[in-house]
Amino acid sequence: MELVALQQPAAPATVSGYGDCITWPFRSSEWIGRVVLQSLIALIPFVGSMALAGWVLTATDSMHAGDPTVPPPGFYLRRGARLYFVAFVWGLIASVVLYGTMFAFFGLFFQQTTAPGPAILFAFGGWFAFILLIGVTTHAAFLFIVPGAVEADERGALSGLNPIPAVADVFRHPKDSLIAALIAYLAWIIAGLGASLCYVGILLTFGYGALVFAGALYVYERNTKVSAAQ
Repeated sequence: MELVALQQPAAPATVSGYGDCITWPFRSSEWIGRVVLQSLIALIPFVGSMALAGWVLTATDSMHAGDPTVPPPGFYLRRGARLYFVAFVWGLIASVVLYGTMFAFFGLFFQQTTAPGPAILFAFGGWFAFILLIGVTTHAAFLFIVPGAVEADERGALSGLNPIPAVADVFRHPKDSLIAALIAYLAWIIAGLGASLCYVGILLTFGYGALVFAGALYVYERNTKVSAAQ
């Protein structure tokens, strides 16, 4: 009996804290193959991103069910539709605001080319201030990514577009929001690391970064007592 028990695979350990967000995928014996295949699916325009969002939420659901294992690769379109829709709409709005402001600034800058020297210096100063504002805003936005994902998944596609609940969650749970933001930022860096290896490594880092984000999403939900949508 003891020999049979030793031959049986051990149950995956639970994800107890934010520190486990980085290591939990390694506990699944087939994690590399599943990550690579899901990363390949994620490269499909539009459909791949929705499938990746559903894969992340499925991993989070598994952790809530006490089974922290990497889900099999697949097209989890129905599971990821709400989160993908909210992320797509807000990404589109941010792009319109960003590029609209940039083109407006360029138009103002070229109008100042015939102006005196101080006006040109003012235009250059405004450009650097604009770049700094983009950097600060982008990093600050990570505070709202995890709470926003929770709200989008729980409230639905249309109701999830309302940013007020996510903002309220950040102020209600500042510590968890900050730590989850740091983990999400790390996941974003990891996901893009593969691009430095002639884009071949992205087949591993893209999916792994998504799993790190899934871990942060689970721990945040658990600590803030926000129910995961089933």
